[in-house]
Amino acid sequence: MAYYYLKGIDERRWVYILVSSVVMGLACMVKIPYVFIWILPWDILQSVKSDTMDLEMEYILYHSSDSICIVAKHAFLINNSSPDLSYILGYHKMLPSPGWYFGTLAQRLALYSWWILLNRGIFEIVGAGGLIYFMISVLRCKATRAFIFLIYWFLGLILYVMIFFNLNLVHNYYQIPFLAPIAVFLAFGIKQVQTFNVKLNLLILAIMIIVNVGYAEKNYFKTPEDEIEIAALIQQHTPGHALVAVTYNKMDCRNPKILYRADRRGWSIQELALKASVIKKLQQEQGAQFWAYVGQQPGSEMSDYLFSLAKPQIFPLKHTGASLFLFNLEEH
Repeated sequence: MAYYYLKGIDERRWVYILVSSVVMGLACMVKIPYVFIWILPWDILQSVKSDTMDLEMEYILYHSSDSICIVAKHAFLINNSSPDLSYILGYHKMLPSPGWYFGTLAQRLALYSWWILLNRGIFEIVGAGGLIYFMISVLRCKATRAFIFLIYWFLGLILYVMIFFNLNLVHNYYQIPFLAPIAVFLAFGIKQVQTFNVKLNLLILAIMIIVNVGYAEKNYFKTPEDEIEIAALIQQHTPGHALVAVTYNKMDCRNPKILYRADRRGWSIQELALKASVIKKLQQEQGAQFWAYVGQQPGSEMSDYLFSLAKPQIFPLKHTGASLFLFNLEEH
């Protein structure tokens, strides 16, 4: 998209501009912050090519802003139709909210925020084993034309992180745009390693494979037996159309893994957010029919409400040492 857009501007090839603009429009509808990373590289490259922006470029940018406004309005209308579940801790209705997208100055000044982003950068983007190639690329890079464009690309990404700071801090998938330029950067390092002797080359490769496989095995390739067991019991003891609220430790409203495995619709409510008023509202306003609680026993703050419900079905859980309490909210 970016390549053909710039090529179209440079060569006045309107087919390139049109096709890349259509692709950009689709990208904006999916995730507009991801598209934003190209604004700075585009601007720098265009300013290098000419001191003044011609009328054609102004026309394109003018109508691009129109497209973004249309997409924003469409997103607002869709998101506004969702119910207001603000009484659930962590729930955020996806309406225009500067704080949600851009964050606060305090977040940017907090060392903890940067520590989170640094850890993701090392272990999830570069990869623990890829650090060797990354450092070699840093130490032996040269100011070639390709490398300069890569620097512009990184500047755009840095600007993207600084603007959409809260999104990048809360969700690791907002760092997906870093993968492509980091891969190119690591390729510089791999090319440099090829100039080393064969034994050193193989040693570096072996270290990378061992470290990456070990990290992946420790952090990613795990079967969540506890969630599978809980989901199977919910699926077995609730109707297929049932709306189910699930409380399991820190699994908050953004985590639907148990509901997904159980093939049920509903809500995840972390234990910290558990209140009788939350379950009542979900039943009265949203039609919740079952509440699944995982633990030793629901907390004392729920006791008065539990007296009004029928006795739950209780299932001991093999993988957690706790039990699943399944309440039918329609029985009293």
